[in-house]
Amino acid sequence: MNPYDVLDIPCDADDSAVRSAYLELIKIYSPEQFPKQFKQVSEAYHTLKNEDQRLQYDLFNRNTGIGSPFEVLLDGFTLRKRTPVKFGAMQRYLRQCAKK
Repeated sequence: MNPYDVLDIPCDADDSAVRSAYLELIKIYSPEQFPKQFKQVSEAYHTLKNEDQRLQYDLFNRNTGIGSPFEVLLDGFTLRKRTPVKFGAMQRYLRQCAKK
């Protein structure tokens, strides 16, 4: 499931575009009538609204669909988030690289 396709937005959409697309779609797909579509829209929105999850999706899942290309190199090594650090310029650069 590609969250950008589910929400029908471009991959460089900002947070307000993601939110407005989500709000439009949940008006159409009510959970009682369309539970599967509602679940997909909700999962897509939650993936894209979280900056870390969006970056992870952009880097690893969009092109390959198989996960991190570094899994073999890391081999059990886990990264832990110690302090909340914003790398805005780096994230934008990595997103551009993931698009290619």
